[in-house]
Amino acid sequence: MYHKLLATASIALLALVMVAPARADGPTMYALVAANATEPFDELIAGFEKSHPGVTIKPNYTGTQILEQQLENGAPCDVFLSADLPHAVKIQTEGLVERNFLVSRLHEVVVVPKTNPAKIEALRDLAK
Repeated sequence: MYHKLLATASIALLALVMVAPARADGPTMYALVAANATEPFDELIAGFEKSHPGVTIKPNYTGTQILEQQLENGAPCDVFLSADLPHAVKIQTEGLVERNFLVSRLHEVVVVPKTNPAKIEALRDLAK
């Protein structure tokens, strides 16, 4: 599940880099990200910036409702990662984003280390 989140976000970031204006020092992208995705998104940013030298991604992590307000007030944003569907639908309805991509499909997502030492494969495994 964790890798699905990273893959989905990677595709979105790659698409945005391809349309970002070229500058001598590379493009800067802005991400408004729900606070509960901080750790995986930080990892995604590190990998993306490493594989795209010169690209800088500046994240802003906080509650989705605050991110929505920032976007409505003109905050720069290339990627908006909402913690819930109603906020994502609202900003799309307002014309603040071109399109959205569901990441978790409205179900729980468990994030584990790549090595997954506890062998977590499903929510029931958390009770072990």
